[in-house]
Amino acid sequence: MPPRASEIPRPEDSPRLSVLLIEDNMDDAALVRDLLAIPTGATRFDTTHCGRLQEAREHLARDATAFDAILLDLNLPDSDPDETLERVLSTTREIPVVVLTGDDHAATGAHAIEAGAEDFLSKNRLGDELLQRSLVYAATRHRARRELAQQEALYRSLVEDHPHLVTRYLPDTTLLHANRAMLEFQGRTSEEVLGQRWLDWTPEADVARVRAHLDSFAPERPVGHFENTLPRADGELRTIMWSNRAFFDADGRITAFQGVGIDVTEQREAERSRERLIQILEATPDFVSMADAEGNILYVNRGGKELIGLPGAAGGADPEQDRTFFSGERAGEWLAPEWARDRLAAEGLPTARHEGSWEGESALLDAGGYEIPVSQRIIAHFDDDGEPEYYSTIIRDIRPEKTREALEQRRQNALQELHRITSTADTEDAGKLRALLELGLREFGMDHGRLVRVDDGSRRILEAAGDWPEGPGEPGERDARFCNNALTEPGPVGFHAPEARTGGCSISDTPTAGACFGMPVHVNGELRAVLSFVARNPRGPFVPFERDLITLMAQWLGHELTRREQRLALERERNLFMAGPTLVFAWDNAPGWPIQYVSPNVREILGYDPQELAGERRPHNDLVHSDDRERLDREVQAHTDDRSANFQHTPYRMRHRDGGWRWMLDFTTIERDEFGAVDHYHGYLVDITERRELEEELELLAATFRASHAIFITDADGRILRANPAFEEITGYSAAEAIGANPRELLKSGEHDRSFYSDLFGRLDEQGHWEGEIWDRRKDGVLIPLYMSITALRSGDDGPVEHYVAVFHDISRQKHLEAELERQALHDRLTGVPNRRHLESLLEQEAHRADRHGDAFSILLLDLDRFKDVNDTFGHDVGDEVLQTLVRVLQERLRKSDVVGRWGGEEFMILLPATELPRARKVAETLRSRVGKAVFPGPGHITVSIGVSEYQPGEPLKDTFKRADDALYEAKRRGRNRVAAHE
Repeated sequence: MPPRASEIPRPEDSPRLSVLLIEDNMDDAALVRDLLAIPTGATRFDTTHCGRLQEAREHLARDATAFDAILLDLNLPDSDPDETLERVLSTTREIPVVVLTGDDHAATGAHAIEAGAEDFLSKNRLGDELLQRSLVYAATRHRARRELAQQEALYRSLVEDHPHLVTRYLPDTTLLHANRAMLEFQGRTSEEVLGQRWLDWTPEADVARVRAHLDSFAPERPVGHFENTLPRADGELRTIMWSNRAFFDADGRITAFQGVGIDVTEQREAERSRERLIQILEATPDFVSMADAEGNILYVNRGGKELIGLPGAAGGADPEQDRTFFSGERAGEWLAPEWARDRLAAEGLPTARHEGSWEGESALLDAGGYEIPVSQRIIAHFDDDGEPEYYSTIIRDIRPEKTREALEQRRQNALQELHRITSTADTEDAGKLRALLELGLREFGMDHGRLVRVDDGSRRILEAAGDWPEGPGEPGERDARFCNNALTEPGPVGFHAPEARTGGCSISDTPTAGACFGMPVHVNGELRAVLSFVARNPRGPFVPFERDLITLMAQWLGHELTRREQRLALERERNLFMAGPTLVFAWDNAPGWPIQYVSPNVREILGYDPQELAGERRPHNDLVHSDDRERLDREVQAHTDDRSANFQHTPYRMRHRDGGWRWMLDFTTIERDEFGAVDHYHGYLVDITERRELEEELELLAATFRASHAIFITDADGRILRANPAFEEITGYSAAEAIGANPRELLKSGEHDRSFYSDLFGRLDEQGHWEGEIWDRRKDGVLIPLYMSITALRSGDDGPVEHYVAVFHDISRQKHLEAELERQALHDRLTGVPNRRHLESLLEQEAHRADRHGDAFSILLLDLDRFKDVNDTFGHDVGDEVLQTLVRVLQERLRKSDVVGRWGGEEFMILLPATELPRARKVAETLRSRVGKAVFPGPGHITVSIGVSEYQPGEPLKDTFKRADDALYEAKRRGRNRVAAHE
């Protein structure tokens, strides 16, 4: 049935096929054209006829793409039938060829197809539908094969050029194909690789796992993945991630595998590095966190969680928990107090966004709401457009540093207070001792303190402060308790809590003692007293500063006790030169020597009323010590028998009315009658009790003259009469050189003016005694500080001065100690330069001078750039060496009148007297350049930022400081390692 008109496509809408007809028979050619012109299907044909092969080849040479198919008669006049097809195909293989044969032999057509024809048709059986269908099919098949070939070529190219490893192999891993990347990885050629089992190259440890993986494939699970290691051409083992596909036959048996391998060695190493980094971050005690650009916290390490006391912190990283604690609206604001959040918002984050990082002091709030001081560093990480992508933060707990700073300030204050107490001249000794004990109570956190003398066995309290329920302790109390452990130790001893005590002591061996602290006090190398402190409650362990402080206190006490004993010795020496009155007695020549008369001064000497003795004729022997009576009687009898007129008794003792005994020297005269018989006796008795003591004291004085304290005696005009060996040793003058010389001329130092000596001799005239410090000069010209006591010895109470006795000792060591105390109180312990307190005092003095005279001066405020990194990287010991080196570098470039001081931390202030702002700025630039070129321990090189300001006469110093601080901030803000100045 012919198609309906509506089913026949319009010519302009039908697909067209261009055919090159090569036929020398015109009738056959006409037939073919007619058959192709019949509209039997959707395709329309355009026919080009060539009667000769050469003509056709010329058409093809001009434009082979003009034809979709070729109808070729093999019997052409200009070609051998056996060569015609080959000649056409040699011209183009891009166009399908359908061969026309004049016979019906299939062998001819098969031969043509084998030679490259697409199809063959017999001219004897041509019909319109067969001809058209054969051409359409030939063109379609040829196009399909060409596209398939192109796709296959593309696939092969992709496989060969693929950057990953591509293989095809049999179930036993024998390689059928390996792409270029695989061959390069192995460092072999395809001939060396193909036919080899790649499992043989696999490390032994991976073989069983690989085999199990290959055996796991099934038709329903044809794709699988696994990792193994393969040796590269250079022998390095690389980690390969394989994606394998299995191919199966009709029975479900694996026929081959195709694998694509990706070298993931770096990726796995990066993952391991990330895991190690996470482990490091989790093990880091500092607070480490990451947040996105909007401030949402993405990660907080375990150290951070532990620092703020979050539950579960010991469990390490937990993203879900982190989101619970750190995400949501206003996330993380509760982590910091308001002032810290304000600083971060105003300074920290803007600086990090602008400069890439910010660091400074901030604070956190722990889970209990307590503020934790921290140092914080914020680092901004930027995307390719230069916008912050996320922030990382490192936070370090600086409570230990703050504690050290507070302890250092406490140390400075305590040393200043100790210096004030010990250097105050107008305070009584007892007041100084008590103030010293009260200082110890405050600094050591104790309830009671006492100084107990132990060398004489009295255990007498010299001074005490504070309360103690086991006995408050008052000065003078004997058998007092003290820290016995100090008797056997050269330095500080004690315990801070009962469980820490290793031995008991009398003052702390009670249930109420929670802590004890003691220190021996030596005088001239000998243990003299013990300084003890005790507390009811336990306290923290004693820190080195407290041990240093109690040691300094004990050293000063040793010097103070030495001075006190010297003063007492001087008083005893003065009494050596005192004399007593004479008694007159008359005795009957009778047993016991009854008293006839006694002079009235017996009342003052022995305490008796004269009538009490002479009126009752009391026997003299009743007043004589029982041990001396027999000797006294023998002496009287002996001198009576030999008819002596007078004699002197050996000194004996008489009872004072108060029960005491007085030594008496008795000069007795025997009164005889005209017959030579003894009538009575009378005598002159001198109370030599003081003399006896004087003799003892003279022995002591002689020992003193041989001791370490220098002594010299002068006459009333000041000429030296006697000097001891210690005088020779201290002054360098021999006694022979000194005797006859005036000490004011011999030892004059030139350090004291006329008013000093006027005051000295004025006190000697008015009070009979002077003591104090004086500077003298040795024979070799060296100045020496002395502590000297001078006593005026008079003839009687109101008589003229007959002698002066001077006792002195060298106090160079004490002066050095006082100077060291003052230096430690006013100078930075680490660098030796003035501390902030001393520097402020110097600045105030300079400001007063500038206000009076109108002179200008300037200050430089200098800060080390990124000094925290030095401490964090190299440690605080290297950081301390850097600060010390910095001070030396600065002082090398400054004048002697310039002052470098430590303002605080890594900040230093430099005072430039008589220096205006332009000159000060040049000095600052010189210092900045010098520091930048110097070599420092640890980092090698550092930089500094310097702020400069000039003092304006009359302005408060804080305004000058403020301008220098603002200038320093400006230098920091502009990138550090620079100088900025504010008018």
